[in-house]
Amino acid sequence: VVLVASCASRAPTARALRREQLGSRDWLAEHIGDVQHAYLDARHARLFTQSAECVASVDASTGAIAWRAVHDASEGGVTRAAIDDDVALATSGDGGKHIRAYDTRDGELLWEGVSYSDAMPSAEARAEREVQIGEDAFVARRDVDGCGDVDVVTLAKGEVVMRSLRTGEVNWRANVRDVAEKAIWERVFVHGEVTYAVGRELETGAPCACAMTTIDGTVIGGQCASARQGTFAPDQAYALSVGTNARVIGVTPTGRVISVDVAALIKGKGVSTLAMPSELAFTSGERVAYTPVVGSHARGALAAIRHGVGVLASGEACALTRVNVDTGALEIVKTYADACPTFSAVSVDGEDVFVGVVRARTMAQRGVMAYAMSSVSILDASEIALGETRRGDEFLRNAPLARAFISKSKDSILTVDADATMSLHRGKDVVWTREEASSQARDVIFGHLPDAGAAAHVGSSVRLTSSERIEYQVLSIKMRFRRATSNDMNRLVALRQKDSTKNEAHKDHNGFRRSIIALSARGGVIAMHNGDGRALWRQYLGASGLEFSALMEWKPLGGEDGAKYALAIAKGVSTTSLVVIDQFTGEIVGERVEFPFRTAHVLPFDVAGGAMGLVLVDSSGAAAVYPKADTAWLSAREQLRHMSYYKVDQELNEVRGYKFNPAPETFGSEISALHSWTVAFPPESGDIVGFASKPMEGEVVNSWVRVPGDRSTMFKYLNPNTIFVATSTEAAVHVNLIDAVTGRILYRVRHGDARGPVHAVMCENWVAYHYFNTRAQRYAMSVLEMYDDSEDRRGLAVGDLVYKSIFGGAQNETSSSLAPPTLRIIGQSYYIRPEAKMLSVTRSMRGVTEPAVLLATATDQVTSIDKRFLDPRRPNKPTPADREEGL
Repeated sequence: VVLVASCASRAPTARALRREQLGSRDWLAEHIGDVQHAYLDARHARLFTQSAECVASVDASTGAIAWRAVHDASEGGVTRAAIDDDVALATSGDGGKHIRAYDTRDGELLWEGVSYSDAMPSAEARAEREVQIGEDAFVARRDVDGCGDVDVVTLAKGEVVMRSLRTGEVNWRANVRDVAEKAIWERVFVHGEVTYAVGRELETGAPCACAMTTIDGTVIGGQCASARQGTFAPDQAYALSVGTNARVIGVTPTGRVISVDVAALIKGKGVSTLAMPSELAFTSGERVAYTPVVGSHARGALAAIRHGVGVLASGEACALTRVNVDTGALEIVKTYADACPTFSAVSVDGEDVFVGVVRARTMAQRGVMAYAMSSVSILDASEIALGETRRGDEFLRNAPLARAFISKSKDSILTVDADATMSLHRGKDVVWTREEASSQARDVIFGHLPDAGAAAHVGSSVRLTSSERIEYQVLSIKMRFRRATSNDMNRLVALRQKDSTKNEAHKDHNGFRRSIIALSARGGVIAMHNGDGRALWRQYLGASGLEFSALMEWKPLGGEDGAKYALAIAKGVSTTSLVVIDQFTGEIVGERVEFPFRTAHVLPFDVAGGAMGLVLVDSSGAAAVYPKADTAWLSAREQLRHMSYYKVDQELNEVRGYKFNPAPETFGSEISALHSWTVAFPPESGDIVGFASKPMEGEVVNSWVRVPGDRSTMFKYLNPNTIFVATSTEAAVHVNLIDAVTGRILYRVRHGDARGPVHAVMCENWVAYHYFNTRAQRYAMSVLEMYDDSEDRRGLAVGDLVYKSIFGGAQNETSSSLAPPTLRIIGQSYYIRPEAKMLSVTRSMRGVTEPAVLLATATDQVTSIDKRFLDPRRPNKPTPADREEGL
């Protein structure tokens, strides 16, 4: 079993799928996430992992999840894990506030507690949270305070707590915040009869230390060094060396390596510069970075801090280092001059202390990467080759290697890629691979599949035999009449999944087969089949300093007929990058295009010839056109006068609208935006707690007229520039419908005895929103429908409209935000049971099918609500005309 610690996606886990649905039209993919910490226990063939949202145990022979404990995202996610034999410790929340212990064999929660108590939110508390952000957990692997159990000491927000690892019983607490008013306390460890907390001064980076008695936590003393003695670089971690003396090893902003004798620092001295070993051949002038190597298990963690294991790097070269336990000198274990490999966490086997070393290189064959693995002893620098594996193909491409973890038996290495894909390597074999890239999804779209016969990563196509089809029908009937046993259900799911002809990676006649394309913030892109969830292709777009934020369907200039494309948008500190990929294969199309500003707004427009373009606007209103071509520039110039955008400023509690100045004729000239209107909400209206707008593209309206049962007509108000803004006080929710072009408030309504947050979705001529009713102490949903109530619209009979549409010739109408029609708003409110995290709406190809509101609940489920249940005209006692209309 592999015990893994990861930073999983913030996307909620779906738990509402019924077992009998699996393998039919729905599928379930359980994720762990981006693994940050793992321990491979070869004795029991298990892997323990920790992520931002969960801790989990994985079967090391198959990669299947044995158990998983998902932490509530409202706590802030799992931040740290420590493992000792059959107990795993996980901290979560702001500064490691919540702490839990699990039995690694079955995931049973042994105990949970709180590391510190927090005051009610206030300016002082917020300031304190910003300063006291350090946290740590140190498993002593012995009964250090005489309580009878193995102990663990935790550090959270400057408070040190010694407790029993197995029971959670608190033995003592100590507050080290008073040692330095503005210090980040980051590490804690036990050194004999003294327990130390170390950190750095917030403003200068000077090292700080505090000593406590291990038996009862009495604070002995503490102090921060002066900035003249030496400071730690703000973006660099540091290593601990607990040999004869306890030391902290780190790098200064100028690249010097300094050593801090913790006991001496408390007395006002102890900071010294370490001599760089002569074996290092770093390029002069290159910045030196230092990274501590931690332990995968409590034994490995103790060995890592005893020997002060770390990695010194400069440019492409690096060195694996240790600290002499007696003299405190920095020593080289192994140097790597050409390319720095990936080092695993420290592991221990008997007296041997070692790390895994993985060198990954891209092969000539497209998408394939080779991994050369070895183990290096920290004590004598001996290296043992563990084998070389290869993974990936022209469709399932590999992202760069991010981190690795070696087993105690030195025969297996777990690798984690930059896109969170996780693989277990043993000898020359890749034992299994877990597709975790979609767990990091920042944006998701439904993609397209190629025509039959086109190149695609389809796998084998399997058809059920005649006997299996008969068995399938029998089991389906038993399931429908609730006569199926658990074994029957498992067999039915297996048969459904075996019949892969329904899930071929090609387009079907009706267009039901699609791909699901997910983009992560680091640039990992994965396409999954919507029928069974298998990976069709994988691509990595990431680059240093870029955060990917959006993925959309795209039609590039010069695109091939019949091909489908997608556009990924990434933002840096002061740049914006755009990459086009092929939806069928994941290939990157053309070159990455970069703009020298960080985009705040993306506005699509049509380019002559059927292509698409974007106007990219930064926070100051400066804009540029993508793609960088004459055709796109000319199309943008013509359409800019019709384009506008808005900003919702929740700090100033206002909404601002902008339009563009006329674009110059010269290609590539600067485009600028002009502030055109502001809607400011007064204090009595409360703060902005929710907003929504109609989709920029993809909304298909089948009919702009609604025909009630009495054969009258109601003309939908289909202004695509309508936006929804909700404000809330403790007593009421105020809802506003605003025209985003002019800033005109189209409609306003007050919901008494209500409060936010408000979640909303807009579609066609209606908006549905969710909030809390304080009087009923229940959640509620309201819906508003907008109709054009102009004089020439009233009283029109449906027969007259049909006659005109047949015999009246072609008709076209133009509407303008500058001359809005009289509106008729119909609204209604309903109580609803679940709490909502977000709302969305279904769409159909032709807009004929009645939409459904999708509600993501606080219990991580998705509920579908037919729009007819939210119809504001739904009567208590329906008339025959209402029944005919389906109300």
